[in-house]
Amino acid sequence: MHEANFNYKNNSLIYFEDQGGNKSIVLLHYLIKFYSYFFLQLPKFLKDLGYSVYALDVPGFPKSRNKISLGEEEELEVISALVQKIGKKPALLGASASGYLALKYAERNQEKIEKLIAVGPVELGHIKLELISIPVLGIWGSKDTVANPEKGLQEFKKLKNGKAEIISEARHACYLDKPDQFKQLLKGFL
Repeated sequence: MHEANFNYKNNSLIYFEDQGGNKSIVLLHYLIKFYSYFFLQLPKFLKDLGYSVYALDVPGFPKSRNKISLGEEEELEVISALVQKIGKKPALLGASASGYLALKYAERNQEKIEKLIAVGPVELGHIKLELISIPVLGIWGSKDTVANPEKGLQEFKKLKNGKAEIISEARHACYLDKPDQFKQLLKGFL
């Protein structure tokens, strides 16, 4: 993947892209501890599925080289700006707080995205899931102590076109604990 930039309110924001597929997917990293690097294991796999891959280095969080700090509304605007820059209707993949942001974005802008994967999404009670009709896959690790998998399964029943999966013996960052199982779930959904 190579580094690229796009402008948001006079700030140059970093993302990574690996083009080549007919479809596109945006990877939104887990905001608190990780950054886009942790998803960089996925591009070849996703390209083999026919996707151009874009990984956003979300501003204001540890390890991000974008030093501006954003509130939730601005973070949603950044996602919208990147989706517009891509020019294709992408899938979104978000983990933890970014899973929440991806779902919140879909609540308001689902006509701009193809489908969504939320990995261990937090704060599901703050999203009107019943308004989202695009295909949504939720993935949790069975040992997730940050985003309660059982509560997540219950909340996902509100979705019109949702599917929920649990990866056994995996923690919150289940894509790191069980990458092969995680990839198989993505492949089946995408």
